[in-house]
Amino acid sequence: MKKIEYLEGLRGTAALVVFFTHFLQLFYPAMIYDDISLSPSSIENMLSKSIFNVFYNGSLAVSIFFVLSGYVLSIKFLKNNDYEVLYSSAARRYFRLGIPSAFSILIGFILLKGNMFYYGEIVDQTNGYFNNHYSSDSSIFEMIKQFLGMYFISFSKESSLNPVLWTMKYELLGSFFIFALMAIFSVFGKRLYVITSYVLIILVLFSLNYGYFGAFVLGLLISEIENSKYKGIFRESKWSYLILLTGIYFGSYPYLNIDGSIYGILSYLPFNSVFYHVVGAFLIIVSFQKLKTLQEIFSKQVFVFLGKISFSLYLLHYMLLFSFSSWLFNELSKNYSYNTSSLITFLLSTILLFIVSTLMFKYIDVQSVKISSKIYAFSFKKIYYSVFKNIRADSKINNRNHFY
Repeated sequence: MKKIEYLEGLRGTAALVVFFTHFLQLFYPAMIYDDISLSPSSIENMLSKSIFNVFYNGSLAVSIFFVLSGYVLSIKFLKNNDYEVLYSSAARRYFRLGIPSAFSILIGFILLKGNMFYYGEIVDQTNGYFNNHYSSDSSIFEMIKQFLGMYFISFSKESSLNPVLWTMKYELLGSFFIFALMAIFSVFGKRLYVITSYVLIILVLFSLNYGYFGAFVLGLLISEIENSKYKGIFRESKWSYLILLTGIYFGSYPYLNIDGSIYGILSYLPFNSVFYHVVGAFLIIVSFQKLKTLQEIFSKQVFVFLGKISFSLYLLHYMLLFSFSSWLFNELSKNYSYNTSSLITFLLSTILLFIVSTLMFKYIDVQSVKISSKIYAFSFKKIYYSVFKNIRADSKINNRNHFY
């Protein structure tokens, strides 16, 4: 199925936002955490509680990833009602996520063993809001354990060689969760009952503080509505921009302190920041489905390119900040002011990140798609045709009409 370009563009933009977030956490942490001890600048602290932090709110960006995953992974099955699509997606998912992630762990191990992480040398200058993940050594056994993907399963640990892989646990389990939901609810004829069931599941997940899993179901909900007789709600209307602005408002909810800000009224509600960021991401994506202007902008080549390299950019950016960016800033700060050193570091780091992300996309990410497809064709597909023949036959006999 051809990728929807404007959603690819949105995904790429979200990946760039995560990079901005971590760059600011490293060099201008007060812009995120509203802590006067981190910076004497009142401007930074003011921005941390303003709607402008939507441009560097990493939690919102991750929520966009998850809602988009729920939508993209479900749309093809809901259009065709072909169980092989569902089975194939589930069989390929681990390898699709695992191969690039394992490669990033290998890169982290090489950088660590080569003593190429310099964050510890600049943290006293920057007041960076990070734990120094690379302050201790890592054995080859630990690298192999992470390399094999054991951290995809356990929620009690994270990858010390590439900490951003915490999202892969949600991506993997969240993906299987929506595959299971589609398999269960595909037999129901009345889609209104299915849509209502998904809404109830989302509410339960939020009430249990599993908001990120709720994001996947919200993406599935968009697909379900789009492929039902209720799809008219995604037509552009006078409310479309209000939905977008509401999404931006919720999505820019600050990380910590909201006192004295436009978000203060939300403190009376029993929700945490993840709830607001997930709901914000959902509303933003709904507005993208409604507004042709947004679709045209984010379908432009620069955004589509960002979408293509987004997974690679996401996997590499954190290690680049702790290595190249930290080293470069340390050298520049010997001769230039703090802000000048930071600006040059940001520009050169961004350029380098685009280069290495493009290379990883071409030689690792694209290949992971091909490898996962070959693994499915070689083994899982045979199992499908031998064990699930009847399901496949039934899915072809039934037409899409029973979904209405």
